[in-house]
Amino acid sequence: MLLQWQGRSCVVIGGGSVALRRTRTVIEAGGSVYLITGCLTSEWTALIPHPKITHEKRMVSKRECFLSDALLLCTNDKNLHDALMKNRAPRQLVYRADNASRSDIHFPAIIRKGLLTIALSTSGASPVYTKRLRKKIVNQLSDTTEEDLLFLKHARERILNSRIHSSEKRFLVDALASTEVLTRVDRESWLSKQLDEMGKI
Repeated sequence: MLLQWQGRSCVVIGGGSVALRRTRTVIEAGGSVYLITGCLTSEWTALIPHPKITHEKRMVSKRECFLSDALLLCTNDKNLHDALMKNRAPRQLVYRADNASRSDIHFPAIIRKGLLTIALSTSGASPVYTKRLRKKIVNQLSDTTEEDLLFLKHARERILNSRIHSSEKRFLVDALASTEVLTRVDRESWLSKQLDEMGKI
């Protein structure tokens, strides 16, 4: 599942490197972060002024409850994490940096290329293996992936908005994704010709 963070609130507990990575992910996905930590590493210097981050410098109590959409527990204190999980708000998603198996949210390695998003996760088994696999997949992607997906997106819109029969629409959508058609230099004109001919039938 890919979660849409746009407009969602997130409380992050902790100020280390893990909290930093998770905060960046939420911010990049459009969410807002309320960061609570007694201290921050120097790595945070450039990110803290971000308009979607509110920073409160203090320690968190085991009795607290947060009402955000998501709660990211990124400290080294297992007991604190246990207590905050017991106090979680209804329907709140919780991430535990210390225990992936008890987390509602997982942060996979992400590959983005234009409209393409690939998420990889070993559920915490081996981050090193995940990185190695990510590199292999990136090397397998075509240099034209971004351009191809943009073409397919616009072509699909043209097909669905046309007046040809639904079975012909399915045929064209499938044909465009094939290597034979997708690699054609004249694929735009090929599509126009197909739509013209089918529209006359």
